[in-house]
Amino acid sequence: MTSEAIWYAARAIIDYLGGNVQEYKRLSRLATKANSRMVCANCGGIKLPCRVGRKGNWKHGYICTDCGQITVGGVMYRCCYVPLRRVSADAGLQMQK
Repeated sequence: MTSEAIWYAARAIIDYLGGNVQEYKRLSRLATKANSRMVCANCGGIKLPCRVGRKGNWKHGYICTDCGQITVGGVMYRCCYVPLRRVSADAGLQMQK
């Protein structure tokens, strides 16, 4: 993380604890944009660390929480659609209630 991203993140936490949720959201977006490894090049969403591959041959990469794209070493590895299916299945259950 860059020092700018750390400053935005710390300030966002302070604002959240102070009750200013709008400023927290704004600063957390700025913190993710300041750290280029956390921003998806495809959709601009937030990426989280993950591991992909098969048992015994794990690769460490990043998965986008919006589009499901997985990058390993800065190169697209594959897309994961499981969270998208999970969200649509949960939405269907909520409509039935």
